[in-house]
Amino acid sequence: MVKYIWHEAPIPKNLPITQVYGVLFTDDGRIMLRVDNGFHGLVGGTPEPGETYEETLHREVYEEVNCQISDLHYLGYQTVEGDGKPYAQLRYIAKLTKIGKNRPDLDGGKMCERILVPAEEAGDVLDYGKEGKKIISAAIKLAKKYKIIP
Repeated sequence: MVKYIWHEAPIPKNLPITQVYGVLFTDDGRIMLRVDNGFHGLVGGTPEPGETYEETLHREVYEEVNCQISDLHYLGYQTVEGDGKPYAQLRYIAKLTKIGKNRPDLDGGKMCERILVPAEEAGDVLDYGKEGKKIISAAIKLAKKYKIIP
């Protein structure tokens, strides 16, 4: 059984980083989720060789949902255990600065829906279970600290 554990801590040095995802906020306090075959998730993906984690998030947001972001802040990571060797998935917060027309993902051609959910409801909509609720709660707190949302 795969186990996900949320950590609000610095990026781990001893675990491979396999994904970088963002909690993306609009000016009015909503969070963008990507809906793929009914699954509600965050936007992001796998780092490419030579990319920083921030560059990965910028690229994935553009490729997957045709948006632009700014004001990125590291939020934490979740470890994934029980699926081979443990690894980490990073989470950032960011401000959505441009929302383009929805189109197929540039890196695979799949068309997914994107929705904007009030931040306080996003933890219930996100299909990440109790760890997802922790991620959203931490993201809201950090977004308020950096004045990304009121």
